[in-house]
Amino acid sequence: MQSRVSRSVANAALLLISLVVALVLIEFLVRVFFPIYDPSGYVEFGHLPDGTPIGPFGRVLRQVKNTGDYDVEVRFNAWGFRDGKLLTSATDGDVFVVGDSFAFGWGVEAVDRFSDQLETILNRPVFNIAIPGTDFDGYDRLIRYAPS
Repeated sequence: MQSRVSRSVANAALLLISLVVALVLIEFLVRVFFPIYDPSGYVEFGHLPDGTPIGPFGRVLRQVKNTGDYDVEVRFNAWGFRDGKLLTSATDGDVFVVGDSFAFGWGVEAVDRFSDQLETILNRPVFNIAIPGTDFDGYDRLIRYAPS
């Protein structure tokens, strides 16, 4: 009787170990052979200590939709915004665009965002300080954060 119980425990342990090894192997193989499903390097947003929503400082990431709708490069500057212009060069006459995913340019290249198009039309600097998933309180925080 005891040998049957110990054999059952050994079989259960072997099954559990096999499942864990198989899952780790599958995870590795999917990341190698299907990199589009690898979540590392995708755009993730965080918050400053005061709650200001912000992107990863100075990073270049990919924004990919698995259905193939978009696959774009997203560059964040040293302040966590998706804008190549230095905020320190802003003057009183410059325009700032604040908003959420639409203003950020979710799924489009930076040159195709409406803030970049607006800059071309106005022929003056337009700074984009938009962060997706932001509400009115977040807009206020972004507006206060940008000059600092």
